[in-house]
Amino acid sequence: MIHLDHLPVELLSLIVTNIDHKGLYHCALVNKQLHAATIPVLWRSPKVDDGSSILRITKGLSLARSSLGLYIRKLCFDKELLDSALLLFLDHATLLEELTILHAELISDKSIQQLSRRCPQLKKLRLYNANITHRSVHYLGQRCHHLRELALKGCHRLLPITLLPFADCPLEYLDLSECRWLTVEDTALDLVQFNRLTHLELVCCRTINLKFIQQLLPPPSPPSLDGSIQSSLSSSSTTTTTTTNVNATTISTSTPLPLLTYFAITGTPDINDHVITPFIKSHTALESLHLLKCSITDATLDTISTYLPTTIHALGLFGCENITSHAVRKLIRACPHLLMIGLENCLLPLHAFPEVTGRDGRYVQILGYADIMAIRSNPDTTTTTTTNSTVEEEEGIMHINDGDNDMDMDDDGNNNNNNDDDDDGNDNDNDMNMDAGNDDMNHNLEQTTAVPPQGNEINDGMDEVRALVLSLADNTHYSI
Repeated sequence: MIHLDHLPVELLSLIVTNIDHKGLYHCALVNKQLHAATIPVLWRSPKVDDGSSILRITKGLSLARSSLGLYIRKLCFDKELLDSALLLFLDHATLLEELTILHAELISDKSIQQLSRRCPQLKKLRLYNANITHRSVHYLGQRCHHLRELALKGCHRLLPITLLPFADCPLEYLDLSECRWLTVEDTALDLVQFNRLTHLELVCCRTINLKFIQQLLPPPSPPSLDGSIQSSLSSSSTTTTTTTNVNATTISTSTPLPLLTYFAITGTPDINDHVITPFIKSHTALESLHLLKCSITDATLDTISTYLPTTIHALGLFGCENITSHAVRKLIRACPHLLMIGLENCLLPLHAFPEVTGRDGRYVQILGYADIMAIRSNPDTTTTTTTNSTVEEEEGIMHINDGDNDMDMDDDGNNNNNNDDDDDGNDNDNDMNMDAGNDDMNHNLEQTTAVPPQGNEINDGMDEVRALVLSLADNTHYSI
């Protein structure tokens, strides 16, 4: 019979990695062998609950005979934290790889500059509402060359060139939500350089417009040579022409952010089918797509059905009022791996989805896995389609901004709110502007101590959007 004290430390280490945090304390007191195997695991990610635990842990680091701080790889603070407290950890945790501060209102350049100097192995950094400036991100980009995940949510004091120092970092995850300093000229151009990026969140940024999204599209293909000109080229220049054409093809097919699987934005009225459709066509690896308050129509849903049928898992369409329930049902059947669709404020009548039961209210808010499976198992008939179209027509009449506006009907009897390509699908700009500018949405984000917006902006009307996206991003299994 083999006793625990006869097992090698390497094997014991594998065993204790499957024990919860509370159980690790008991293991550390069993014998010397288990103690030696448990301590590195116990200190790898110390549990920091409140101010008292911070003082207890930092005191333990200072009084320990061995360098316990060298075991620390991950720190997560979900309470307010002072620069002085963070510096106490950084004095010992020089091999830190992950740092998350959910309420960083009191964190400034003083501690973040030291973070970049003392923790060059940092791979993940998430700061919410930090009071940092460009000085901090400059040193982070220059010293932390292994950084893969970066979240700077609500860090209002940064500049449009914030991403420039991270040009050489292998960023895969980027969250700049609630940041108002993003620009087309600087931020968008720096953003497209991160070819390894798989996760991008730009929610409630206000400056994300048509031109910004256009920077994320492949460059247009160069015009082909006219046949008469090609025929006049000499044989000696054929090789050069071929090389030029090959290079042109390579450039035209290069797509910014080609590995993107998660994309979330809060749009403006000018972000419509004309820019979202080519974006979807050029990013066919998307698994989770959230287009909030965009002027998209059924055309975008058809594009998702065509280009993302086997990849899309989660879809958020908060505030997209120009889509119809018929297109949503069609999308569900075309995408067998779709698990969830967020439809809050899309004003789609609940009785257009008879499979959805046990819900109150007039409009559908979200379709979870059970709802989607029920819709897939209940094929639409001509009668059902006609009924849904009629319902949407009646509901659409209520959403007309001006009672004198005429509405054209499409072949299925649905309201067609984007029937003029010449004006870029902006027939509903008045409606969308009213929606985007609505300051009556007073739901609170989970970060109740967030830094208030600069200037005279008291409420940006985006709290409900934030709460929705956060719930979708944090819910890996999309269990509604």
